[in-house]
Amino acid sequence: MWWCAPDEPMAAAVYQRIGSVTKTVTGTLLLQLAERAN
Repeated sequence: MWWCAPDEPMAAAVYQRIGSVTKTVTGTLLLQLAERAN
């Protein structure tokens, strides 16, 4: 995920863009809940 500066270590204060990951996790959870309901 860290692609902005490949020669620099990642720091805790660096802003991370996790929007796409969140959508994938949310979709997976919703599909799992739908399977359980059937």
